[in-house]
Amino acid sequence: MRSLALLLLLACCLSGCGRSDSLTPERVSRVQTGMTLAQAEAILGPAHERPEPPPGFGEHALPGHAELVEESRTFIWNDGPRRVVLTVVDGKIVAIGLVGFEDPH
Repeated sequence: MRSLALLLLLACCLSGCGRSDSLTPERVSRVQTGMTLAQAEAILGPAHERPEPPPGFGEHALPGHAELVEESRTFIWNDGPRRVVLTVVDGKIVAIGLVGFEDPH
């Protein structure tokens, strides 16, 4: 059992688990509205899709575009205290939310 745990730890280290270099301010600042999700993932790595918009997400998140809220998809990257949240509508990023960063945009 102990050797299995060591093997899993080694595999995690070799695959980059726990690395904190994916959400650097430099990388995050390269992500812009109008980009595709694929472009953002090329910069930040694979995203996790949130099945529903975050609590409180509504028209204030997309001012003047309440009809887009239901059509939107939300993608999240987490890295310790840092979080990037992208809202995608019709394949394009329409909103970028940052937690744990000074605003690089």
